[in-house]
Amino acid sequence: MLPYTPLHHLLFEQTGGLPLVMTSGNRSDEPIAYENDEAVERLAGIADMFLVHNRPIHVRCDDSVTRIVAGRELPIRRSRGYAPRPITLPVGCAVPTLAVGDNSRERFALGRDHHCVCQPSPWRFGPL
Repeated sequence: MLPYTPLHHLLFEQTGGLPLVMTSGNRSDEPIAYENDEAVERLAGIADMFLVHNRPIHVRCDDSVTRIVAGRELPIRRSRGYAPRPITLPVGCAVPTLAVGDNSRERFALGRDHHCVCQPSPWRFGPL
């Protein structure tokens, strides 16, 4: 990863520029371990180090992931900073509409007029 916060810059400086891989603290298909003790227990043997803080996290939430395609930003995973901001739909919903995922993709979306609000997923990966 590239450092994008002052804390990351300090960590990179202290490690002499060694490559760092940082994750939100979960194994594949598991919810984020957002309490320090839980993270240390569940991720023992996987993580070399833990960066913890004394401020409690009240809502676990992954980072949003986007990429630039043909000069435009394309969301791959909408979460912090993007959700629940509505998406503008190219075709409006004639009536308020609820869309839900199957058991493997526990998600929902609400459509009204030309807007759709998608559920931010705290632990599933991939596009909505």
